[in-house]
Amino acid sequence: MSGSENADGVDSTGAFATMVIRVWLENRPDDRFRARLTFAGDSGGVGSTTMTNAPSDVLDAVRDWLAAVQADAATPDGAGH
Repeated sequence: MSGSENADGVDSTGAFATMVIRVWLENRPDDRFRARLTFAGDSGGVGSTTMTNAPSDVLDAVRDWLAAVQADAATPDGAGH
């Protein structure tokens, strides 16, 4: 373990972001699926939350979020585009 890695072996000097996905089913015969996605970065700013009733929207949001995290990490200052 180097000086910049934490106990899990993760580089603690790099940028990070967090996404939490909460999924549940409503007690309804149709349109039961619900999901809440909460996003936060390492900037200490306010995160954002979105809700959906479509599993495909969750997958699209994860894909878009991962692309944005990679794009932010590729910039010299980590600030994104």
